[in-house]
Amino acid sequence: MDFCRQPLFAEGERPAGPDPAEKDRHHVLPSGDPEAGRKTVREPASALYDPAGGIIVQFEFGPGAKIETALVAMDEWRQITA
Repeated sequence: MDFCRQPLFAEGERPAGPDPAEKDRHHVLPSGDPEAGRKTVREPASALYDPAGGIIVQFEFGPGAKIETALVAMDEWRQITA
């Protein structure tokens, strides 16, 4: 599961430091851990989501992924963006 935002910054305005959306999350869906699914959504959402602008979410359900974790992650996004 990859969560990313491609922000549009004017030249020289990009914030310093690591991008909170750029983390390895490929282990989350196969883990079967619902709390990991929620945390994976909350971390970038708290740093990047802005109701006035939005966020782009890429969700890939591949081999080995657990449907329960995927459903929890998508439900978490629904709650955040409601």
